Amino acid sequence: MNRQLRRLAAKGKQPEWMKFLSDTPESPVNIALRNATKLTAPEIDHYIVPSRRAVEAFRVGRGNFKDWLRLCTLVNVGMAIEDGGVVKGFRNDLQAALQALEEIGTRQDSPKGWKPGALHASELEAIRMLVVAHDFQLRQLSYGEHQEAYRLATARVKCDGGEVINLKNIQTIEQIA
Repeated sequence: MNRQLRRLAAKGKQPEWMKFLSDTPESPVNIALRNATKLTAPEIDHYIVPSRRAVEAFRVGRGNFKDWLRLCTLVNVGMAIEDGGVVKGFRNDLQAALQALEEIGTRQDSPKGWKPGALHASELEAIRMLVVAHDFQLRQLSYGEHQEAYRLATARVKCDGGEVINLKNIQTIEQIA
């Protein structure tokens, strides 16, 4: 068998049974590799850059509902990562950010809609530390660990009676208005 594999490899070919493992995009080998691979810099930036923009928007008094939702998502996923045990030590920062976001949401969500406003210094510092902590967490995770944390965070929100909102839908609504 090894001799046959070497001959095929020398010709740049592989046996039929191996094609299933490497040619299909969702082969078990590809899934295992993807799930075990650390998040790339662009993947991390996909989450962190908009979150930094959200913190900056709140800093200058222009934070909107979408910015608030984005930071709430970071808290929930961060708590799920913390509970998963992959990266530990940020629970206090995450809880401080959760408390700050609850206060911000209560104060700025009115019957007429979201009204941007200034934050207290402690709230601003808590959401800044949230982004720093989550950035560190993401740099330690594999893709599979991140997906599992996201699923856990989503399940917790639903179990607590909350609604999971897709931020892309919020963007679409804002562009229409």
